Amino acid sequence: MKKFTIQICLLGYQRYLDKIEKLQNYSSNLFEVTKCVTIKQLPSCDLEWGYSDNCICQLLSSGNIDNSNVDLCLCFIDNPIEYNYFTRDLSNFDSKTVLCSLYQVETIFNEYNVDVFNYIHGIVLNEIVQIATLHKVNENYFLHDDTRNCLFDMCGLKKDIAIKYSVPNLCPSCIAKIESTAVDKDFIPLLNNEFKSFKKPLFYRIIDFVKERPILSLVITSISTIIINVLSSLLYELLRSLF
Repeated sequence: MKKFTIQICLLGYQRYLDKIEKLQNYSSNLFEVTKCVTIKQLPSCDLEWGYSDNCICQLLSSGNIDNSNVDLCLCFIDNPIEYNYFTRDLSNFDSKTVLCSLYQVETIFNEYNVDVFNYIHGIVLNEIVQIATLHKVNENYFLHDDTRNCLFDMCGLKKDIAIKYSVPNLCPSCIAKIESTAVDKDFIPLLNNEFKSFKKPLFYRIIDFVKERPILSLVITSISTIIINVLSSLLYELLRSLF
């Protein structure tokens, strides 16, 4: 199937530019980033230290942001946005633009040892599902209040974003909604392949294993130590006999 094309729009100072650059170079059978534009200077905040949808829409319009040649536009900002959400559909600008805030993401993800790139990658997949099925951005169609470790968990408790994007999935309800549309038959398998790349670094996976199975971990450590000692002794004796 044809890849979905994405334009990235960077708004203001970017603390996580390395993660966004990783997305630009990311190899996927489902999407590709075809363009990246920057608006370096932001206007004065109109929601305490954050920005409203209308303020960002005006900024995009004045910056002549053109999404006519892409399927999706993702605007990244480090500041809080309206209602302190993680993402906002900018329907007043067009039907394919989403404002994505990285505010508080690192703090939450560090607590759960999840890579911030998971958040950025997860947003891409979340929005692509909407474009593929509805031909526009409309998160309300899929979102559900309860946490199911699903791509469309609402995350009313902001910390749940780490559960949502640690190893995301699709719940049966969301799968049914996707399958009820005229989506390409390869879409869900490709989406599931994308989910497989969502892994914690090996170091943190080992820590999680030890926390979840302390007794088994102790047994494995003890057996490993005995085996290593035996092998070391055998190797020592072998070397002694040779030299």
